[in-house]
Order: sequence, then structure tokens, then C-alpha cells
Amino acid sequence: MPSFSTSDFKAEKLYDVTGWVAVVTGGGTGLGLMTAAALLANGAKRVYITGRRENVLQNAVKTHGQAPGVIGELIPIVSDVRKKDDISKLVSTICQKDSYVNLVVNNASTGDVKNDFQTKTTVQDMSHALFSCDNEAWDTILHLNATAMYFVAVAFLPLLVAAKGPFPNTGSIINVSSMSGITKRSQGGQFAYNVAKAATISLTHQLAFEFRNPPLGVRVNTIAPGFFPSEMTPESGFPSDPEAARAQRGVPAGRIGSPTDYAQAILSLAVNAYMTGSVLLIDGGWLLEQS
Repeated sequence: MPSFSTSDFKAEKLYDVTGWVAVVTGGGTGLGLMTAAALLANGAKRVYITGRRENVLQNAVKTHGQAPGVIGELIPIVSDVRKKDDISKLVSTICQKDSYVNLVVNNASTGDVKNDFQTKTTVQDMSHALFSCDNEAWDTILHLNATAMYFVAVAFLPLLVAAKGPFPNTGSIINVSSMSGITKRSQGGQFAYNVAKAATISLTHQLAFEFRNPPLGVRVNTIAPGFFPSEMTPESGFPSDPEAARAQRGVPAGRIGSPTDYAQAILSLAVNAYMTGSVLLIDGGWLLEQS
């Protein structure tokens, strides 16, 4: 039996990311910013956050990059991960400062316009409502949640592999999916979003399989959050009463997820070197009720 000390299991050791370099796409708000802040709070040396809106990124740096006790850097980079040229420039920019990356979090995403076909009473009206969905909305959502994640992942492979040497292990990738990518429901007709998040999970499994062995040996996992405060899910729109949260939103936990809940989950995926190809569901029990 391997020897161990009880002190090895202290939280500050289990979640220690001292010296890490991380990249979080869509890191200026919501889940991306929670991820970046969690990494900084646990010792990361540099966390690069990307997004299309410079003012949002700068505000994130002001509010979270200079928090008490944080010694690492929160570095904003304006980048549109839907564009391969921007991804290449992002990698080049990071290479100017760092020779390795420990973690890439594919977080950039977008919401979906729900379809009201369920309110229609005739087959013709249902068909018309469903067919009226915008092609471009489908393309954008699928691109961000599958295509862009693929290109970000493969572009950072050399830097992720280079983490082994300075650190015991190669870097890893976390793709942000959703409980919506697991449920069989359309959740009120948000077909494109749910299909795209299911694609995120499929992509994760394929990348984990193909990257599993040397010379790569890069872990790839996905996190599937439920309702958390974000631009897509404003906390103000979620019932504060536990019974209402259960009845109206179907969440047995009786509340929206907290930043702390999310930080604990994302850090677990980041630091656990024995996890790859995994889907970490964190939804307050929603899928138990709504799957």
C-alpha cells in the first residue's frame, strides 16, 4: 500500500496550482471568471482570460486581478475564438511570456433563442415555429461549442505537453458543457444550445481518447454545470425561495449554484491527474428530476 501522510490531504495541497499558467476563454464574466479567480486564489502564476469585449476583460482584471492575497497575474487578451487566426495569435502572444501551459479551459459560449413551438396547437403551426429558427444562430452556437473548442485544444497542444518537465504532468483541457447537453429535453425549444453542448461532451471523449498516450498524454475532461449566475442565467431571474426553486426550476437543491460550488468542481478536474474523458455534472440534482 502506498505510504501517505494525513497532511497530504489538506485542501491547500489538494488544490494547489502554484506556478501554473492557465488560459480561460470567455474568461471575463460568469463561469469563466469564476474559474480564473479560483486558479489565482490557489497559486496560479498567470491566468490569461480571453473574450471579444475589451472593457469586460479590463473590468474583470480590476475586480478580481488585484484581490488581497493574490500574487499571480490576471492577463486579458482580446480574442475571438471563432476565428482560427485569432486562436493562432493567442497562442503566439502567450508564447512570448510562457513556455508551457498547465490548463486550457474552453469556456466561451453563447445562449440560445428558445422556440415556442410547444404553445402551438396544430401540426402545421408547430412545424412552422420549428422551421423558423435562424440558421445563423445554429451555426454560431455549434461553432463556439464544438468547432472553436476543437481548434483551441489542438492549437495549445505543444504548450500543454511542455508543462511536463517544469511540473510532474502534462497540462490538461477542460471543456465547459452543460446539463443541457445531457438531458433528453429541449428545455422549451432551445434545440441548438442543447445539441451544441452534447457535441462538447462528444468532442471531449474523442480528444481524451486521441490524446491519452505519449508523446501527448494530455488529459481532457468536461464539466456540465446546471444553473449558475452568468450572463445567460442572471441570478435575479432565479427564485430565491427554495420551494419555488424546486417547483419552478426543478432543482432539488433549492437554489442556484454558487461561485464556490463551481470553483470546487473546476479545481477538482484541473488538479486530478487520474481523471480524463470524464464528465463532471454539477446541477443541484436537476437531471434527477428532469432527465
